[in-house]
Amino acid sequence: MSNNSQRRYYVDGSAIRSVDHYTTSPKKRPNYPEPKRRVKQAPVTHPSAARKAEASLAFTPAFTLLAISLVFAVVLCCSMVVYKESKIKEQKNHISELQSQIQQAKTDNAILEEGIAKMYTMEDIKRIAIFELGMVYSENGQIRYYEPAVEDYVNQFNDVPKADD
Repeated sequence: MSNNSQRRYYVDGSAIRSVDHYTTSPKKRPNYPEPKRRVKQAPVTHPSAARKAEASLAFTPAFTLLAISLVFAVVLCCSMVVYKESKIKEQKNHISELQSQIQQAKTDNAILEEGIAKMYTMEDIKRIAIFELGMVYSENGQIRYYEPAVEDYVNQFNDVPKADD
């Protein structure tokens, strides 16, 4: 019964059940065996065993080569990423320069078209055609009309006949 009550108290928790319990008679803890502790092994004295232990801890040439190649691959990948990012930034800058050049060309084109539209009126064109180039209005009978063929284009095999005066 005493073993059971000690066990029950331990399982229930650490709250004090009653003040009298501790003041009247403290119970002794049962003697449990000490847990076994690991003891460090003595250094190996046999030469072949010592070499095997040392070889298992040392880097092998294959492992060293693998580690170096992995580090090289990581550095290569990182440098490729940095290079590609710089190329992308350079291309974006080039694109923005080209877009600004296009915008400037569109503005210049609009200004030139407006200047051309204002340069000559229909009266100016008529005056230049008649007085400077010697052109005249057509008279009746000078215009000949041709019936277009059903085809998309017309082949001309002879000269166009001259108008009868």
